Amino acid sequence: MRIVVIARTRNEKKNIASFIQSYQWVDQILVADGGSEDETVWLASQMNKTKVRKFDKKIELENGYWKNPAGEHLNFLVDWAEYEGANVIIHDDVDCRITSPLKTLARSVFESVDYEMFYAVRLYLWGIESYFPALSQPLEDGKWETSLWAWRAGCGVRFDESNPLTQICNQQPKFEERYNFMPPNVLLHYGWPNEKEVQRKLDFYRNSGQIPNMIHPLDFAGRLSRLPDWVLL
Repeated sequence: MRIVVIARTRNEKKNIASFIQSYQWVDQILVADGGSEDETVWLASQMNKTKVRKFDKKIELENGYWKNPAGEHLNFLVDWAEYEGANVIIHDDVDCRITSPLKTLARSVFESVDYEMFYAVRLYLWGIESYFPALSQPLEDGKWETSLWAWRAGCGVRFDESNPLTQICNQQPKFEERYNFMPPNVLLHYGWPNEKEVQRKLDFYRNSGQIPNMIHPLDFAGRLSRLPDWVLL
């Protein structure tokens, strides 16, 4: 069983080392950098189990901004992982961390269950100690919503550019036949670590024309709660 993590980067020097360290339990980590101007590539290249390649395709946006075409970026990584002999491919953002219970459980699940798709709950954090329950339980309190985290190589997963914030998997064989990792086996998304980073993201999406009316997370993501006691890094 060869488990490979794929990750896109661009100016992620604050996150890349912690992200890779969080996934040292897998067999290989593949990083495709989309044009970092900081130490991201150098830091990633120093880490165990990690290979780094450049992905230089760009989409020009308004006011001098640009982005990588997310669908092509991800498909580049999927193809690379399959070339490297992956049996299971995990996709995660570099501002995410995997919790200890999920690290302990994941490999045994991949080896023992007959599913092609693996979904997990993500907790979306504000800072490092609080999260937005409504983003993980959008229908009702206590009913967790999972999202795609891993899949078996060769099952046909591809990505497109249909959403400016998230990349939608447009081919999911056996979509209903999936394994759901549930709390306390969760992922932590540190997307809003501080107000400065929030403002940077707001400025990018607004000024680039991608989401001109993008609003602050405190205005759309619901109430904040302290992280549950069962969250263990």
